[in-house]
Amino acid sequence: MPFCRAFIDYDGQPVSMSEQKDINEFAGMLFDKLEHNKEAAALLANTIQGKIVYRTRSIETSYRSEREENFYMLTAEVKDKATLEDSLELFTTEELFSGDNKIEDSETGRKVDALRGCAIRTLPSTLIIHLKRFEFDLETMNRKKVNDHIAFPTELDMLPYTEEGLQEKEDQARGDGAVDDGAVPVSYTHLT
Repeated sequence: MPFCRAFIDYDGQPVSMSEQKDINEFAGMLFDKLEHNKEAAALLANTIQGKIVYRTRSIETSYRSEREENFYMLTAEVKDKATLEDSLELFTTEELFSGDNKIEDSETGRKVDALRGCAIRTLPSTLIIHLKRFEFDLETMNRKKVNDHIAFPTELDMLPYTEEGLQEKEDQARGDGAVDDGAVPVSYTHLT
C-alpha cells in the first residue's frame, strides 16, 4: 500500500488499486522513473538491462546498417504461437522489404530490396519476458485478451536468438564450419 500511494503515474496520480494495468505498461513507467535515479539506474543496468541490435542488409548491394537499443523486457507474441520458442523465433525472423517498401541504400543513393531483423546482442543476468496477452481489435476499437495457450520450458536456451546463435545458424546454412577458438562459452540458459 505505501508503494501504491507513493508511486505517481504519468498523469500525476497514485496507482489506483481498482484499475488493472498491463505489466508491460506499468513496468515501462516504473523503469522510466527508476532510470532518473543514479543508484536505481545502475541496479537496472546490472540486473535486467540487455541490448538488442536491429540490422538491415541489402540483398542487391553491400549496404549494411545496424541500430542498437537497450531493453529491460522482451515482449513475446502469444497469438497462434504454441511455445515461447516459437514466439522468440518470430522475434528474430528477418523481414523482406521490397517493392514500395524498399530500403534507401545511402552508399548508392537508390532504393534496394533488403532484409531487416533483430537479434539479442547482450543478455541481462535476469531476463524478463512479457507475454503479449492483449491486442487491439480494429472492429470493436477495443483491446481484447488473447487466450491462446503457450508452453514454455523450465530452462530456456537463448543462444538461438542472439547475434552469436543467428550467425551460427547462418554459417551452417552456408556450409561454413564453426571454428573453435577455445573461448569459454557464455551461458545463454535462463530459468523460467
